[in-house]
Formats: sequence, structure tokens, C-alpha cells
Amino acid sequence: MSISVKNLNYIYNPGMPGETVALSDVSFDVADGTVLGIIGHTGSGKSTLLQHLNGLIRPTSGEVYIDGECITDGKVKMTDIRRKVGLVFQYPEYQLFEETVRKDVAFGPKNLGLDEEEQEVRVKKAIDLVGLDYEEIKDLSPFELSGGMKRRVAIAGVIAMDPKILILDEPTAGLDPSAHRDILAMVRRIHDEMGIILIFVSHNMADIAEMSDRVMVMSEGKIALEGTPAEVFSQGDKLSAMGLSVPPAREIAELIKSKAPGFVSDALSADEAARDIKHYMEETRG
Repeated sequence: MSISVKNLNYIYNPGMPGETVALSDVSFDVADGTVLGIIGHTGSGKSTLLQHLNGLIRPTSGEVYIDGECITDGKVKMTDIRRKVGLVFQYPEYQLFEETVRKDVAFGPKNLGLDEEEQEVRVKKAIDLVGLDYEEIKDLSPFELSGGMKRRVAIAGVIAMDPKILILDEPTAGLDPSAHRDILAMVRRIHDEMGIILIFVSHNMADIAEMSDRVMVMSEGKIALEGTPAEVFSQGDKLSAMGLSVPPAREIAELIKSKAPGFVSDALSADEAARDIKHYMEETRG
């Protein structure tokens, strides 16, 4: 499975007074199994781009290929695209609607025309992948669950479609620290067990640095930076100019560098920063 985006352009309200260029000549590739983190300030084009990747929006010009098949030429059935590409919007729990958890998660597989036995297999697997107990919650109303559990159920509904690409828009938005950590661990487990392409958008730079194989920075509808987390977050001045920051651990490391001669660190996580601080202290004492 792969994604290839070629010269993608999208204009809202073309020819009207409110005409807005949302995407401008965007091109990139995503290899099978990759975790791609996307960052950018509000209005940078992130959400518009995501909606092109599962056919919700047709481009003004340009092409999107999923596993070598062009999904933007109007010839591909939307149901075929949705089988391959699952898109989870921000606050997906607001889209829960069925009377039980099982029915809600089964909604997608049912619409794919799967028989009841296969639906049940998909539902059980999806609920297990998001870290919930099927027997405990299958007959509960999704509206009785906690916020974090509701989000898990909503994501399970997309996983039950068995996508080869999963796109998550701000998966940890609005959650308390405990639920935040749980959702991140869940996302990592889904990626590892399903072996899929995972694309996620977040304003939390620590999450992006921790989770991503590659990072893409959007600004004014264009790709401003792209590379590994280390490559992207080494360019703090460029990120700052776009209204973005680096992970807190990198900020701390840079502050220590400015105060402690000889301190060397490219830390992106708290553990890495602690390791480098410990090493520096041991050297200076010796």
C-alpha cells in the first residue's frame, strides 16, 4: 500500500469574492507502514489535504494515487476508496449515534454488505484493538461511556472497515493527560498490529516527535518542511516563523545549551533530554 500525491491544488469558492487557495502544488509520497505526522497552524491546509486522501474532496487540479490507483479522476467508486482509507475527524465521538456500542461499530461493515458473521468478527477485532472489552461494552449505550472510551469506540468503527490507511485528525484533542496517553498507546498498537499507513495531525509537538517516522509541515497551503522528526525539529527558527514550536524537551535542551558550555543534545523526548543532562553532569563532575 502506498500514497502518492502529485501537484495537488484546491481553491474554495473559485471565481467568487471569497476565493481562497487552500492547497498549492502539494506533492509527496508515503510508503507502506509509514507513520506520517502533519503539523501546521490553523488554516495551513491540513484538513483540506486529509479530505482529499479519501475522496471527500475533489481537487481543483492534481492527482491522488492510493496503491497506484488514481482516486481523483472520478472513475473510482467511493465505497472502494473508503474500504482502503479510513478518516477519523477531530472529536469523532460526536458522530456516535447507535443505541449500542456493537451496533455503532458494526455500522460501517454492515454498509459494506458484509454478512452478520463477518460483521461480528470485524466488530470484536476492532473493539479489542482499541483496548476495550467486547463483552463488557457491546450492549452499552455509547453515550454512557467516558470521553476517552467514546473516542475509542468511534475509532473502532473506522477500524472495523479494515482500512489499509488510517488518518487521524487531532486524535488526542480535548482529553485529560491520562486519556491522552491511553489514546497515543492505542494508536501505536493499531499501527503495529495492522501494519498500515498511519497519518495523523496534531498540535502537540511531543506527540508528533514520538509517533512519527516522517513529519510534514504545512504553511499557507504548501509543504514548508518535510523529513524525519530530527530533521524537521532541528529547524526551530523556521518553525517559529510559521507560528509553530518544537517539542518541550527540545526547548529545554536548547535553553540548557545557552547556559551550560559544552552541553550537547538533540533531544526530542523527556527521556532523551534526561539522558543527555545526566551524561553532561557526569562528564563535568569527572
